[in-house]
Amino acid sequence: MKFIADLLFWLRGPGDRVFIDQVAARREAGRRLQAARDFRRAVDLEQRRTSMHVGAWARDTVAARRKAPFPTNMRRRFPAWLQGLSGQELINLSKSSREEIRRHVFDGRLVPGVRRVQPLDAQDPIFPKTIAPPDILNDRSAGGRRMKQSASASELGGSSWRRI
Repeated sequence: MKFIADLLFWLRGPGDRVFIDQVAARREAGRRLQAARDFRRAVDLEQRRTSMHVGAWARDTVAARRKAPFPTNMRRRFPAWLQGLSGQELINLSKSSREEIRRHVFDGRLVPGVRRVQPLDAQDPIFPKTIAPPDILNDRSAGGRRMKQSASASELGGSSWRRI
């Protein structure tokens, strides 16, 4: 009987069962998850670095009122975009936070008043003239000091005013 069972087993061929090494499968799944985490971390770091470079360049350009040199490690598509922005767009970009710039550049949520990232024709930015701040210490409408006429000067017919 055993001989017939072995003969039938041999004639049937290889079994259709597959043995899975579960330890190796878990190890491979863990390796893939770690690789995905490392990739997302690297992408996040690159996006933060790029948004920091874009914001710093915009602030330097606005402060100097002329185009600043681009960082050497900035990807090629960003200088092609930044060199075509107008003065007002650069001011809007320089006032934005790093996270707003990151969303503008990578997520498509635009900073108000700034065109999306695209190759633009180079132009010299024309900045609006700066407005001098009001003298708020002496401007009464801005909440500055008020002037009071001295009592002794008014008795003598003078017009001496003093700050209080």
